[in-house]
Amino acid sequence: MLDFKDFDDENVYNWSQTHALRDTTRNFVVEFGKEEAHIAFDIEIKDVQTLFSTQHEPTKPVRWMFVT
Repeated sequence: MLDFKDFDDENVYNWSQTHALRDTTRNFVVEFGKEEAHIAFDIEIKDVQTLFSTQHEPTKPVRWMFVT
């Protein structure tokens, strides 16, 4: 299950910077727009399939994925 966190929250943002640099981090997804952003780490292949098959929310029209 996708566990998106509020990337605009300062604690989540700071935690994400550290987590993104860990050797154990496999991937992350950021969905964002002008007013809000959310991030999820280490998503499973079924979650990637779900992301590709679902519409973006109007408030977060951009989806950026990073896979190591």
